[in-house]
Amino acid sequence: MHRKTNLVLLNIYMETPRNNKTNQRIYFDLACQHAPWNKVVKNPGYMFKDKTYWAYISENEFNEFKEEMKADYPNAYNSYKSLELNAGKYPPNMAAFGSSSRMIYLIARNIKGFTFEQVLPSGDKYGSAHLDGYLSSSNYEIYVEAKCHEMFSTINNKDIADCYRELYKKINEKRKERFAFDGVHFMYEGKELKRFDLKQVICHFLGIIHKHKNEPKLKEKNIRFIYLTHKLSPAEEDYINNLNPQLLTGIKRVLQEENEEMEKIDFSWLFNTLAELQGTTSNSLCNRFEFIHCETEDCFREKLNI
Repeated sequence: MHRKTNLVLLNIYMETPRNNKTNQRIYFDLACQHAPWNKVVKNPGYMFKDKTYWAYISENEFNEFKEEMKADYPNAYNSYKSLELNAGKYPPNMAAFGSSSRMIYLIARNIKGFTFEQVLPSGDKYGSAHLDGYLSSSNYEIYVEAKCHEMFSTINNKDIADCYRELYKKINEKRKERFAFDGVHFMYEGKELKRFDLKQVICHFLGIIHKHKNEPKLKEKNIRFIYLTHKLSPAEEDYINNLNPQLLTGIKRVLQEENEEMEKIDFSWLFNTLAELQGTTSNSLCNRFEFIHCETEDCFREKLNI
């Protein structure tokens, strides 16, 4: 698509006054159409409620995408149909170039036994955890959380149930210098977590702990928790750079900030602390917490070691 045409589309697509934060998300979303895992886009732009969303595939193309999923990957279709494949306030989530659900589906759909949208009850108080993927192998129970454009959105830590606030307080009492929550912000070793959604990971850990605690056959099985994130490919970087070099620098900084926050956290300590607070231990579990970038199915298979 011609550079001038791209700029016209960007102006139409923006819903809010221009600022760097808004632009970063928009440019990143548009660039994701060139990600190695994404299918070739024939006609970008989803018309919805008299507005064209240019960071989405067209409605016709999305309908073809759904029909293919329903015919060839019925288990995935049944997992996604209630939340990801229907329009709400905006077009369907999986029609977006930068959708993490779209990313993990296209990367993992041909992996035998891989389950999408895995729901894990977390006990009477904590509701349920919703993970993007799950795979049971001979040695491991593998749980996957996928992120693509989420790090460009503001994390909302205000609407948190009292039971979770009490849990955060108990975690803090274990290691005050390491973990803190002031009612709005998560702090780890004195630094606010602005990109990484620790609240969600804690919820996922509670679901995993509850599952292994209550299913005897899993008590001796090892756990792998994989956090799959998107890394810009050269083609995506070129796409953004041709439109706005300054925003490319800002986008790469956001991605780096998220990586730095993830690498800072001792997830084994956090998982074991949560297990202890739930009246169990994970001593028999060889827990592995991995942060990976994969752009293709072959890469993901290699990382899963299956």
